[in-house]
Amino acid sequence: MNIFIELWRAILKTTRLPLSISQKFHLIFVLTKLAFLKIVAKKQTPAKVRLFGFEIVNYNYRLLDYLVKEVFVGFEYNFSAKTQKPVIFDCGANIGMATIFFKWLYPEATIYAFEPQTKTFEFLQQNIKNNNLSNVFCYNLALSDEEGTITFYESDSQNLMGSILEDRVVGTKIEVKTKKLSDFITQKADLIKIDVEGAEKLIVKDLVENKLLSKEKIDQIIMEYHHKIPNQKSSMGTFLKPFENNNFEYQIRTDFQQLGIFQDMLIYFF
Repeated sequence: MNIFIELWRAILKTTRLPLSISQKFHLIFVLTKLAFLKIVAKKQTPAKVRLFGFEIVNYNYRLLDYLVKEVFVGFEYNFSAKTQKPVIFDCGANIGMATIFFKWLYPEATIYAFEPQTKTFEFLQQNIKNNNLSNVFCYNLALSDEEGTITFYESDSQNLMGSILEDRVVGTKIEVKTKKLSDFITQKADLIKIDVEGAEKLIVKDLVENKLLSKEKIDQIIMEYHHKIPNQKSSMGTFLKPFENNNFEYQIRTDFQQLGIFQDMLIYFF
C-alpha cells in the first residue's frame, strides 16, 4: 500500500481516538514524520521518534511506524484499571511499545515485561532506560507451561519477530530459556497482555494448572490469539472453555477476508 494512503488512513483513525485535540495533533505530526522518514531514512539504524514525551527506538522506521500505528493509533491495549497503580504483565513485549503505552496511561504502574528474542530485548531495555521508566522489570525469556528451554525461531528479515512455531517465522532456529508466568504472579494482576505468536495456549495452560485463571487473581487479559495456523487444527472452542468456566466474559476483535487462512484475533477477557 502507498505510504501516503497508509498515512491518511492512520490520520482518520487518530481523529476518532479518545484524545484531546492537542494529543491528536501531536500524534498526527508523529505519523506524518514517520511516513517521510520511511522514505528518506529507511536504512537508518536505529530509528528514533518522540511520542507523548517518550523517546522510542527500533531497528528501522518501517517497524517503528508499524508499532506506533498498532499500539497508539489502533489503541488495542487501552484499558480501564481500578487503581492508578496497576500491576501489568506484558508477555511478548517486543521493543516495549505496549509497555510505554501502559506507562502513558498509568505512570505509576508496575510492569513485568517478557521478550525472548535477543535483539528485540536489547531495544526493549534501551527504551526503558532512555525514558527512565520506574517499576518496569524486563526478562529475556519465553513464557511456557514449564521451566527449561524451548526451540525458538528468530526472524532473519529484520522484522524483530520470533515464535516457538516454525510456521510463523522464517529464520534461525535457536534455544531460549523458559519460565512459567505463574512464578511471577505474586499479587493480583490488573492486566495481562499476551502477544506471543502461538505460545498463548502454553501460558493459559500454566495459569489453569496453578489456579490463577480466576477473577480473584487476574482482573483483565488482552490477548492476541493466533487462529488457523498452518498445519494446526482449529481449537478455539477448547481454548475459550477455561475462561468461561472461571467467569470471564470476552469480546473478540478481528478481520476476516478468506476461508482457511491465518487470522490474528484480539480477545479481551474481563
